[in-house]
Amino acid sequence: MPGVPGAPRATVGPAVCLTPLCPISAGVTMTLRGAVPAPGILVPLFFIVSDTPAGLPGVGRSARQLPNAAGARIPRVVPDDRIGVGARGGLGVHPLWTAAALRGGLVTPRRRDA
Repeated sequence: MPGVPGAPRATVGPAVCLTPLCPISAGVTMTLRGAVPAPGILVPLFFIVSDTPAGLPGVGRSARQLPNAAGARIPRVVPDDRIGVGARGGLGVHPLWTAAALRGGLVTPRRRDA
């Protein structure tokens, strides 16, 4: 529906949310030097860890900054005060995680193999 406010963001948001997960996965794979251990870290990080501690009092703020939790806010049209990170915050968190993963993927093998 073209007249619905937030419809473009809800339509394009999932692609914007999932696209940075590929370079994050590549960076973690390069850091761990193999494709086998990477899913063992990434699957729990993306699907379990980001949702579980969000309700804990001391950890909830930090858990909202994980890539999956922040990315889930990008296509969200209805605001929710309990979340703490809006669509713009989710867009800001993703490049930071991507840069950190790629930096780790480039620096770690150079230090280890040098």
